[in-house]
Amino acid sequence: MESLYTPQQKEYTKLMHLMNENKSYLPDFEIKDYGIWNIRAYNAIGQRAYSYDLIDLREESKVQFYWQSFIQSHGFDASGYSLQILPNTNARTNLEFDLMLSHPDNIYRLPEKIQNHPLFLPLERIAKSSKSYNGDAHIEAAKTLDEELNDPLMAWDALVSAGYWNGANFGEPNMNAWKAAIHLSEKHGWTEINEVLIDQLEFYNHHKDKV
Repeated sequence: MESLYTPQQKEYTKLMHLMNENKSYLPDFEIKDYGIWNIRAYNAIGQRAYSYDLIDLREESKVQFYWQSFIQSHGFDASGYSLQILPNTNARTNLEFDLMLSHPDNIYRLPEKIQNHPLFLPLERIAKSSKSYNGDAHIEAAKTLDEELNDPLMAWDALVSAGYWNGANFGEPNMNAWKAAIHLSEKHGWTEINEVLIDQLEFYNHHKDKV
């Protein structure tokens, strides 16, 4: 009988079993496609790299785990290592470097390649004050990712993160991120998501002052 599991789900399940069985287990660093479990898998690996006194910014592979988690879309967390589909809803967003590192200035010990990445700017803002961050640095990073690095998917994730932070800290959407997402989806021919974003924006503008 043919397996009902996709290759990505098999990889994810294997990873989570290994992490459950061995509390100090860390895979060799390799960017894999876990499908819809990407964010959950990378957050769990990154948290495992930080756990059990394993943190050491001089160890490049562990730094890569932290960074790979940070650049995922924020707002969908995976604080535990269970095999349940949905994570703990009480958890905060994926690896906040201001909590992971003993002092915000430690981010400047990260490799130069990371410090030169467009998403390092949001990291600086979050490390400085995660409670007052509104996501605008993610919007700026998204523009660079799309126009200069030709990575519209990572740009999309950055815009999702921008929306998360403004919503989490101020209880309202980041309208600049919303408009940027409409522009990005139109530019790259993502017709379905573009239509949804436009319809949602019209609905929001119509009802925002009536609630």
